[in-house]
Amino acid sequence: MIINRRLSLIIMMIGICIPVMSETIYYRHPELHLLFTLNTSTMEATVGNGIDERQNAICYPDSGDPWWNESPRTNYWRNIDIPETITCEGKAYTYDGGVTTIQQGTYTVTGIAPKAFNMCSWNIQTVQLPETVSEIGSFAFAYNTYLKSIDLPSQLYSIEPSTFIYCKALESIVLPPSIRYIGNSAFSDCTELKEINIPASCTSIGDDAFTYCIKLSKLIIEDGTTPLKIACSYNKGIDYEGTMPKNYRPMFSDCPLKELYWGRDIEFLSAFVNGWYPPFMEYRYWGVGTNNKDVYIHDGKIFEKVEIGDNVTVIPESMFQYATIPNAITLPSHLVSIGDNAFSNRSESGGTLHQSQLVFPATLASIGKDAFTNCTALGTITCEGTTPPSLPDNLYYHAFGNCNPLFIVPTGCRTTYLNTENWEKFRIVELSDELVTINIKTPGTLLDRLLAQGYQLGTISRLKLKGNPNDDDWANVKKMSVLYDLDISEINLEEISTGQFEKSSLIYILNSATL
Repeated sequence: MIINRRLSLIIMMIGICIPVMSETIYYRHPELHLLFTLNTSTMEATVGNGIDERQNAICYPDSGDPWWNESPRTNYWRNIDIPETITCEGKAYTYDGGVTTIQQGTYTVTGIAPKAFNMCSWNIQTVQLPETVSEIGSFAFAYNTYLKSIDLPSQLYSIEPSTFIYCKALESIVLPPSIRYIGNSAFSDCTELKEINIPASCTSIGDDAFTYCIKLSKLIIEDGTTPLKIACSYNKGIDYEGTMPKNYRPMFSDCPLKELYWGRDIEFLSAFVNGWYPPFMEYRYWGVGTNNKDVYIHDGKIFEKVEIGDNVTVIPESMFQYATIPNAITLPSHLVSIGDNAFSNRSESGGTLHQSQLVFPATLASIGKDAFTNCTALGTITCEGTTPPSLPDNLYYHAFGNCNPLFIVPTGCRTTYLNTENWEKFRIVELSDELVTINIKTPGTLLDRLLAQGYQLGTISRLKLKGNPNDDDWANVKKMSVLYDLDISEINLEEISTGQFEKSSLIYILNSATL
């Protein structure tokens, strides 16, 4: 008996000394009228209970509660402001539905549970989240069709799958610089979203993240050194009856993108070797085919402005294929590779690039198949490297198909370029070629003056004209196939016939803003 009593006493003492184990309980906050999940060990609170049900954060008062009658439920939850901390005491609930009592304590709000406000019927319009929140679960605000704005905390590290799917009133959202991941369908069907800024910290974007964002016109991918991995949907066969499954569309196929800033390398996530499409490609209805079936073709965005940051080292395969970029772009100074079909387009489009000049940086090492096919506006390409970048071996897949730019290379490098495989067929001149100066005192004598001095039309790359050239002289200027530098600063431009330089290969016209 004595032993048993001592043993009982020891057990009682041990029981007093053992720390209380953490317990997860659910608490209906009487002032906020929201349901919280409490962790009694860490003293942290999560909005909602994470159970697969509608509106699991909304706390319905008991029938007869005066608040329920005094505050119309259709107005109360329209503007939700969640504090950093909440004070809880009294009745709470355990996981199995039991009732427990908790002492007064202060809990830090650190998360929003999955489906916390999913399909909320109380017309939520604005949400203020505290800086203490670091996690928002999937479907947390899904299908809130009246949600116009939400302030995301600065330490949030991910936008989980379908977090804001079908938030059709959401016009803008600021992603904090801590975001590392944007999940599948995160902003799908946000039909009023106009602009998105992908922070430098973000390393991946999941499938259909921006599907059917039909007003998204501006995309900014911030400068950074970590590549951004973008999921590319798969084409498992176009339905020629006129439908295309939503899940098989490229990332931004439904977005009318007009402005793009691209600040770091992009890697396409593809589980299959064939059948995937890069982010800016889309499908367009072409009409009825010979078999009386609806036919869809690949197309691309029509950009008003594209900027590429200097951190970009690779332009991936088909990055801008079928797109149209009417304004000039500048290739990044550290560019190493241009992938297959990077700027290719159909012949009737005039190509993706509509600029006459382009500069290849010295770091460029390779150019892929059909990289610039049908970019017919390209007149000159200045190559800064002393070693030419590699070109495709297969002549059928010509990097510059259907265009014949003039390449300007560093002094003393023309022979090196011409002797490099697949470069021998191009027109190549050196940047420091002789400037030929001709004073045309008698109109129509340009050709005679050049021949008298030992020049041929096809060998002159730099020319300065003075005097009074006429239409015959200008016709001979346009026959100079490697001419890239024309100085007419001492000629009266009013004497030049209208349209004289239409379809001309002339690229540099010095001191002339009106020609």
